[in-house]
Amino acid sequence: MKNDHPHLMALVRGAEGDPNALLWLKKYKFDVLEKVARGGDNDDQSINWLINKNLKDFANLSLRIRAVKNAIEDDNQDVHKFNID
Repeated sequence: MKNDHPHLMALVRGAEGDPNALLWLKKYKFDVLEKVARGGDNDDQSINWLINKNLKDFANLSLRIRAVKNAIEDDNQDVHKFNID
């Protein structure tokens, strides 16, 4: 986090389900990024919050994070995609 953008790292870690990152975002009043992270971690209430606040671009970002994250997880769980070499 030496790059002066700790909020972006907290967003990534929060989307991966890190509760400390989510608390950090809340503590430093990055409420929108906290909701983006939670939405990326499959929290539909956070997506609805973003939409209700007319933050549709952030809701879309959150949904895209979710889609990529879930696709990676599905690939990791698919026994047909394991490389046994």
